[in-house]
Amino acid sequence: MKKLLFVFIAVIQMCVSTCLAQTEDLFIRETNGSVIPKDKYLLFTSQPNEDMLVNMNYQTYVHQVTTVYSPNHQYCCQVEIRSEENDPDFDEYVLIKIVDSNNHVLFKRYGIDNLTTTKLLSRNNNDNNYYIQIPLDDTSYALIFSGWYWYPSTVPGEMLIVVVNKNVATLVYAGVGASISPNGYTLSSNSFSMDFVSDLSGLRLNQNTGQFEEYGSGLNGKTKYTLYKDGNLLKIREWQ
Repeated sequence: MKKLLFVFIAVIQMCVSTCLAQTEDLFIRETNGSVIPKDKYLLFTSQPNEDMLVNMNYQTYVHQVTTVYSPNHQYCCQVEIRSEENDPDFDEYVLIKIVDSNNHVLFKRYGIDNLTTTKLLSRNNNDNNYYIQIPLDDTSYALIFSGWYWYPSTVPGEMLIVVVNKNVATLVYAGVGASISPNGYTLSSNSFSMDFVSDLSGLRLNQNTGQFEEYGSGLNGKTKYTLYKDGNLLKIREWQ
C-alpha cells in the first residue's frame, strides 16, 4: 500500500476514456432513493484479505474522526480516517471507515495506494480536508476521497466517491482523477461541479502551490470530464 500500482495505469486510462458516454448518470437511483452502482465506474475492486492482515499484525491508527449529517439532519454517521503512522501531522492514510451511531460499519475501504487530503481535487496545496461532502437530497449525500499523487507519474491519485442514503453507504466510483478547474471545484447546497482528467501527460505539478501547470500540448486534445450534481444524482460529461 506504499507503492502506486503502475500495472493498472494503461487499463485505468483506457477504461475511463472508453467506458464513459458523452453524458451519463454516475449511478442508478431507484424511486425509493436506493443507490445502485454501475460496474464500469468501479475500476479498482481488489481489497486486502482481512485474515492476512491479522496474521501480519497489520495496524492502523485513528487519524481523524468527523461526524457527517444528512441535509435534513435525521441521519448521521462518522467518517474515520486511519493511517499507518501514529502521527497527527502525517496527512497520508490507508483506510476509510464509515460507521453509524451504533458503531456498525457502513463502509470500509483500503486505498490501492496511500490516500491523502483532497488537495488534488481542490488544487490547493494547503487543503487539509479528507473528503468533499455533496448534498444530494434530504436524506443523501456524496463523499469524495482522494489519493496520493506520485510525481512525476502521468496518472493522478485515486478518486473514490461514496453515496450515503439513510445511512446506507454505496461506492459508486473507484478510479483516478485530478481536478483541472481553476479553483478545484464549485460547491453549494444546490450545486457541485468539477472538471477533471485521468491522464496528467502535458501537466506538471507545482510542488509549492499544488497547481498543475501545462507544458507542451498541455490540455489540448486531452479527454476531459465534468462531474456535476443534477437533482439527487451525480453525472459525468466527457468533452475535449
